[in-house]
Amino acid sequence: MEKIYYLRLWLIAAMLSVAYSASAYDIVFDELYYNLNGTERTAEVTYYYLGDQLNPGFYEGDITIPSAIICDGIKYTVASIGDGAFAYCSKLTSVTIPESVTEIGDRAFFGCDALTSLTIPNSVTSIGESAFSHCRGLTSVTISNSLSKISNVAFSYCSKLTSVTIPESVTEIGDEAFAYCSKLTSVTIPESVTSIGDRAFSHCYGISKITIPKTVKTIGSKTFDCNDNLEVYVEWGGPSDETLSFAQQPFSDAIMQYGKLFVPEGTKAIYEQYDPWRNFFNIEEYTVDGIEEIEAEGGVTIGVEGGKIVVNGAGDAKVEVFGTTGSAVYSGAADNLPELAAGIYIVRIGSTVKKVAVAQ
Repeated sequence: MEKIYYLRLWLIAAMLSVAYSASAYDIVFDELYYNLNGTERTAEVTYYYLGDQLNPGFYEGDITIPSAIICDGIKYTVASIGDGAFAYCSKLTSVTIPESVTEIGDRAFFGCDALTSLTIPNSVTSIGESAFSHCRGLTSVTISNSLSKISNVAFSYCSKLTSVTIPESVTEIGDEAFAYCSKLTSVTIPESVTSIGDRAFSHCYGISKITIPKTVKTIGSKTFDCNDNLEVYVEWGGPSDETLSFAQQPFSDAIMQYGKLFVPEGTKAIYEQYDPWRNFFNIEEYTVDGIEEIEAEGGVTIGVEGGKIVVNGAGDAKVEVFGTTGSAVYSGAADNLPELAAGIYIVRIGSTVKKVAVAQ
């Protein structure tokens, strides 16, 4: 495994080298390098390259990307971060991305080990492959709610990443998108997602529970090759009624033997007839009525105000919100709770669980 890992790094480095040698920057503005598009008057952040001298690890410290730059009296909007722009910048500690940026290129932040947190603004509609791969210091990331796809290998090998909330705009999670994020413990897959790629959560051993929403139609090979004791919650009324497709087995043999599959009440017999579900040794039915409702403790209050769930006194504790079918709706800080559609929800903070009703 170690040899394969370093071979992969070498191959990616070789590809980066080829990509770098093919182009140069147009201008330098406040110590950042840019390529310019005169027709559209846009600028793209790029890497440091001059003649035969290549230094992709040039950027370091705290960097703020401006929303626009001036060159020869012309204003250029900074609209993108180019392929490999910050790759291997091992001393880059933070980067502020402006709302003007709509695209982040392939391998844009590959191997930025000192980067610990990142907010991708809502203006960003596209993140390239391996964009944040091997950012081994990254512990948290806020993903743009304008993304429709999390590209292949986008956050793979982010070994300190602990929690990811995927926005409702995302319909596709690419191959190996979060593979080898070994510290990842919480993932919320929204009902907008219809496709989850091969090995998307492979080797994410910290994840103990995953809910696959009923909107998902395609699941790749070894998608959940992770925690042997994984609890898998599914929402389909019955796999025979859905147009589900599987490239190969999405779960590891160990998960099917030692983990648990939770299916909607009254559907166990149906799931026991179809692959891959019938391969699980442990299949149980679940229902919202089976959740014990506990009043908030330790000064924590959970309520609804103006059609929104409000939590007070939780401090830094993680707040989790689930729909009536058990699907994860939100996971994160109390002060970032989103507005929700009318309905019944389950709010969990540690051992405290409360059922609340959000009105129109």
